[in-house]
Amino acid sequence: MLRALSHQIEERQSDEQLIRMKLLEVNNRIDRIEERFILEEITKDQYSKFTDKYKDERTEINRELEKCTIKVSNLEKSIEKLLIFTSNLPSMWTSSDYSGKVKLQNIVFPAGITYNKKNDQCRTPEINPLFSYIAHLKQVLVQKKIGTTDVSFNYSDLVEAIRIEPCQGFLNLET
Repeated sequence: MLRALSHQIEERQSDEQLIRMKLLEVNNRIDRIEERFILEEITKDQYSKFTDKYKDERTEINRELEKCTIKVSNLEKSIEKLLIFTSNLPSMWTSSDYSGKVKLQNIVFPAGITYNKKNDQCRTPEINPLFSYIAHLKQVLVQKKIGTTDVSFNYSDLVEAIRIEPCQGFLNLET
């Protein structure tokens, strides 16, 4: 698990560098436009048109950068806390009141749980990728014990889930 997450972090860091280069380029364009306006090489309308365009682009780049920024200072300690947290989920669920159960449910199923009355089934459109990864690891271990082949698994977006900040008192992965 540590190896897979470390790999994802490295990929995110290289993506972050590329995005930072884009941001620097856009900031340079804004500076250049301002300079050209001050030197009266362009009109106020041209200045407004291009600065608005570049500022919108900068805002979008900053959003992308936020998605790539990794906020885990000690990955091993965070994984250890996550594993302790997940192993205690059943007991936390049974000992929690209604609001505690809702908080736990939102951590594991960020998009919520829906109920189809007609089919009498619950659906979960999204599972927190870290919990999904842990479930996959368990499935792989069970398959190895019974001798079946390994199932491929998509590791995408695992690192972003590290940034989850579950409800107060349950887990803080950013230590």
